[in-house]
Amino acid sequence: MKIRILPLITAALMLASSFLSSCLKNDYEEFDFPSSSSINSFSLGTLRQTIFGKDSKGNDSIYTDTVSYAKIPFVIDQINRKIYNKEYLPHTVDISKALVRITSDTELICFNYQKDPFKNNDSILRPTDSLDLSRGLTLHVMTYSPTYKTFKKGKPYSVNINVYKNNPDSMVWKHFENTALPELTVQKAVYANNKLYVSGNGTIYSVTAENGEIIGNWSEENGTQDNVSSILAFNNDIYYVADNKLFCLSNNTQLGESSNLDVLVSATQDSIMAYTTDKKIVSLDKNGMAGKKTVSSDFDFKRQFYAISCKAIHNNRLWRTTVMSNSAQDSTANVFSYISSEKNMSKLTPNNPVTCPDMENVSMINYNGKFYAFGGKFKDKVKPFENFYFSNNNGFDWRIEPNKYMKFEPKVAELYNNEPYACVVETNYEGKESFIWFIWHNGKISRANLNKYAPNK
Repeated sequence: MKIRILPLITAALMLASSFLSSCLKNDYEEFDFPSSSSINSFSLGTLRQTIFGKDSKGNDSIYTDTVSYAKIPFVIDQINRKIYNKEYLPHTVDISKALVRITSDTELICFNYQKDPFKNNDSILRPTDSLDLSRGLTLHVMTYSPTYKTFKKGKPYSVNINVYKNNPDSMVWKHFENTALPELTVQKAVYANNKLYVSGNGTIYSVTAENGEIIGNWSEENGTQDNVSSILAFNNDIYYVADNKLFCLSNNTQLGESSNLDVLVSATQDSIMAYTTDKKIVSLDKNGMAGKKTVSSDFDFKRQFYAISCKAIHNNRLWRTTVMSNSAQDSTANVFSYISSEKNMSKLTPNNPVTCPDMENVSMINYNGKFYAFGGKFKDKVKPFENFYFSNNNGFDWRIEPNKYMKFEPKVAELYNNEPYACVVETNYEGKESFIWFIWHNGKISRANLNKYAPNK
């Protein structure tokens, strides 16, 4: 039978005589936890935060302000009685003096700090109480028991507030001295099923990469292909072109009936974009069957390139494919683009000064909600791996990344050593970007990620 909770005023009067025996002595362990002792919602209020900005004269400025974090969602694990936030708070937030908003089965909640020498020093939580969340918090919802004529503490909830220890927008690097890969003159990398795959010298190699760590050494796969750039991750498998036909790595059998394929360009949500020997781009499904639509292109897919397909900014029902490579003539990188509703792939006209320089071995990735480009030197104007260039409009405009914490380590240029390399972005189990992997010509590997995408976050 469900017990009706007494009004707050009456409960508070009864609490004065019963609190010492019920809350301080932990005698909730002497009988069953009440069923009506659950926390239904948990949220933060405003927190003090250190802000780094610029003053009116453009000089660096540091000040403290209050910022509302009421919209930060919290997970309430009712089975394990844990409350925590998946979205980490900035490292400059002060959680030592915080107000919380809680809804529960009753209006009486008992709390203590996990990092407290007096573990039984419980108190009743009031709406105006300022809590030190940096010490960890334990909460009990209290229910009045007519049988014992006292208040019973419900099963405890542990509350932990996740806060970044470092700047979430800083770049974290790690290098792996794995040299079991043969020297590759040209290569391309893809990521799928917790593995890095690299195509080069007509062979596909793989190595396990889990949670940002490299496990084991490179091993040779069975698939071979004519064009290094033909390798592509799609539908939880690796696809490639051999003898102008489509194959998948899992069984190395031909898919579909196409026999005029030259290179695989990119993949959308449900199809592969492939370039044919008659200079057309066709759409293939997971079984290699070609659709009716073809796209004309003047882009030279014989050279090494990077391609990104994503939903168009102006219409989520359309897909835009952007392709980048080195330019043999201009001072800017070659950037081509087309939308799934168009019939031609067009070259994007450089828009100086917001353009991407023509860096040697230029790479383009989709990371942190932007396109990024980087690579080797450009004449005497750009040093190897000096800056991240970003575009937030699918490659039309490019600028140097303003986040001063997102930068390359000096060792990256040393590992590059003016030799071809491959680069690929890994997505985590939630479909979000996590790591940027660099595979250098000698098989050594580097990993980079923004701190907010760090392992186990």
